[in-house]
Amino acid sequence: REFFQALSISRRKYPIAYDKWIRKQFYDILHEPRLYHVITDLMEIKNFESIELVEKADHLRHLLSTMVTY
Repeated sequence: REFFQALSISRRKYPIAYDKWIRKQFYDILHEPRLYHVITDLMEIKNFESIELVEKADHLRHLLSTMVTY
């Protein structure tokens, strides 16, 4: 949610809500359909007790540093 919020604010695109209609907002408001699929994959946890969470957190941190400007 915080990534979506930071991305929306940095692009001066004001969302409907930060926790609803996420797909529609990535497609229609932010014009980032590809990013929607990346984010949904990052939120999917297949093996909770593994390095997967650390890797996904690192990927999200990288997205934040490359896509969000302050």
